[in-house]
Amino acid sequence: MMMERDNYLYYVNTSQAPLLARVRFHPVTANVAGPVEVLFDTHTYLLNGNNGQADDFTLDKEGNVWLATASSSLVKLDLRTKQQILIVGEPSSYALVGSTATKFARDEKTLYITTNGGISDPANGVEGGKVLSLGTSLL
Repeated sequence: MMMERDNYLYYVNTSQAPLLARVRFHPVTANVAGPVEVLFDTHTYLLNGNNGQADDFTLDKEGNVWLATASSSLVKLDLRTKQQILIVGEPSSYALVGSTATKFARDEKTLYITTNGGISDPANGVEGGKVLSLGTSLL
């Protein structure tokens, strides 16, 4: 997944070395305008103790990353402080079985999260995929 904000391209890599990174680009030419900055990597990434990987993310207006992980969780990453907060979910929970994507509503207070229903064999079994909403103003 990739996302652009303030002339930075943010992206996640879910291969053998999971990371969240960004690179600055020129707004007119789209040429790379700086080095890749790794924000979170394999060694610092909160993955809910289940070797989950980032699936998708979105940024809020404060610059926090809201990350759906393959370990059925939603993690909030503060890019300024490097604080990582497990918001909801865990491998043995039905709350976010197979979280796949995140996107804020227009009010930027409601976060929508999609799930795949646990196609990677969750502890509680597979269920139908869902679209969930989460109020974030108090988080």
